[in-house]
Amino acid sequence: MRRIVARTHWTTQTIDGSGRAGLDRNENCDRGLRQIITEKFLRPLDVDVLIRYPDLRLAYLSLAKITQLPADRLLLTSGSEQAIRSFLYAHSPLKMGDSHQRRLVYPDPTYAMVQVYGRLFGYELQALPYSYCHSERRFSIDTSAFLTCRDRDVVYLPSPDNLTGTVYETELVERICAAGCRVLIDHAYIDFAAPPIGSTQVELVDRYPNLSITRSFSKVGGVAGMRLGYLYSNSDNINRYYEDKPMYEISGISCAYLAFLADAKALLDGTVSEIRAGKLEIEKCLQRKGAILVPSFGNFAVFEENDEIFEPLRAVALLRPFEIDGKRFIRVTAPDSGSVRSILEGYDD
Repeated sequence: MRRIVARTHWTTQTIDGSGRAGLDRNENCDRGLRQIITEKFLRPLDVDVLIRYPDLRLAYLSLAKITQLPADRLLLTSGSEQAIRSFLYAHSPLKMGDSHQRRLVYPDPTYAMVQVYGRLFGYELQALPYSYCHSERRFSIDTSAFLTCRDRDVVYLPSPDNLTGTVYETELVERICAAGCRVLIDHAYIDFAAPPIGSTQVELVDRYPNLSITRSFSKVGGVAGMRLGYLYSNSDNINRYYEDKPMYEISGISCAYLAFLADAKALLDGTVSEIRAGKLEIEKCLQRKGAILVPSFGNFAVFEENDEIFEPLRAVALLRPFEIDGKRFIRVTAPDSGSVRSILEGYDD
């Protein structure tokens, strides 16, 4: 029997009550989006979405309209986390019931649940560490290990990645897929990357039956607490993932939110524009203070840690520190530009 995988317990969760801005958790901090969700979705919400079981037909048709993808090649999930879980379990030693070793290869650091589910499902874990070049202001990773993966192996590629904001180019994704391994691209932050990358990688699903892609509405959709995401792949893969789904993939209120977004798609483009503008303001402000920016994609900015610069900011905002290659960094979630000015009022005098 394997050892129990250690998990964070709810009793250890702490909520900051200082009133500081929450720029540490990568939630959507667009104040305008919050107001629209409150006034146009929550206030007129029919109580039936809470009382009745979820209308999944409505949800899938709405998702297909939002994504412009065929509904029979989509699987709704409780956030991208459950999409990752479904994918990893479907191709795991535990599910396949064989004695063949299967590697799970992923960048490190990345989304913590990848390693958790990899251990639970019996994979041989291979974390590929990022390195950092100060002179070039960039993170890098040796991608050659991805290319050694074969049909029983699984590759997880977050693009952009959670902490570093690294994007994996389509040419590399295609080479990895051509090696024959199972590939999951996590596009949780793709809306904040260069526009062609997401669409060109989605197109690869038609060419490579071993490729799946997950998306989340936690970031661009502004509903991290709703836990809403999906998987996209070919029909055979979706059928494999579908057999392990819960009875209802998502909640009734999540179904209603998808229907709301299907008729308000411009809302997503608007919040992306607002957050990009906010990110640019954060970067400019902190660079004026002397902070060293590490260019990144995502709804966040990344800087080299500097206590003299960031300690005053910590007085008004929660920030996310992390380490790579023995060096310290700060990740700052970007709200809309108006909120940035409010948070940084007096800081940039």
